Amino acid sequence: MLFFSVCPTLAQLNETSGVITSPFYPRRYPNNQDCTWQITANNGNRLKLEIANTMDVFECGSGRCPCDYLEIQNGYLSDGAASGKRCGKPNKILTYYSTLDTLKLRFFSDGQNDFQSMGFKATYTQLNFTPPGKCSFPGRGGDNSVSVQ
Repeated sequence: MLFFSVCPTLAQLNETSGVITSPFYPRRYPNNQDCTWQITANNGNRLKLEIANTMDVFECGSGRCPCDYLEIQNGYLSDGAASGKRCGKPNKILTYYSTLDTLKLRFFSDGQNDFQSMGFKATYTQLNFTPPGKCSFPGRGGDNSVSVQ
């Protein structure tokens, strides 16, 4: 059976918050999908990405998710682990933070799933970020920050 991609090739997202899902979520996703999203925060802020505890991405073989996966790039998990490919059913909320002002997500499904898994739902929000060496003083004129030497 032939499937056509219903995914964005590279969706550019820059809202202060939003939701990203695998195709047809919460129904089961089709084979042969390759979706990418790039989220960019405003004014050098950082991003927080929470993947719902209902994540269900087909897991085959052993190793680092060789079949279907959700890959997070340019971030780290709340426990400090590096971002990367995820699959299976973690049964907990996965929280990622961007290392800079962008996060990139890629959802990939090969031809072996055949509508067995329901995929993922992720919510992103922008976080205010004050660079190291700067202090913020609300209510003051200008850019409200001073350099610390």
